[in-house]
Amino acid sequence: LSTCHPDLIQLVKIVAVHMPITILCGHRDGLEQHLAFTSGKSKLDYPNSKHNSNPSRAVDMAPTPYNPTDLRHLLSFGGFVLGCASVLGLSVRWGGSWSRLPAPVDPLKDFSDLFHFELET
Repeated sequence: LSTCHPDLIQLVKIVAVHMPITILCGHRDGLEQHLAFTSGKSKLDYPNSKHNSNPSRAVDMAPTPYNPTDLRHLLSFGGFVLGCASVLGLSVRWGGSWSRLPAPVDPLKDFSDLFHFELET
């Protein structure tokens, strides 16, 4: 978390007041981003991800405990985080709804990253 932008740190702290969470990733260096890209966990290679800025403009986090196959729980978590961001006045994009449409992507068909939250500005 310490590698993240102060706005993301503020968001994570607000979310953590309401539920236990795990930080999965903040800043990624070139090698880490390239590995995420080549393994299919990211659509962007280094230096094009918001994880690559310093401080990181993206954070990957999950509710604790979490089951990566429990889509319903992860979709609810994403909505909760976006709601907290809205209350803070932050423009945040979530990997479960890249286009910011009301309906999330279909994680079984589309590329989704239900743990990913990034500052849009």
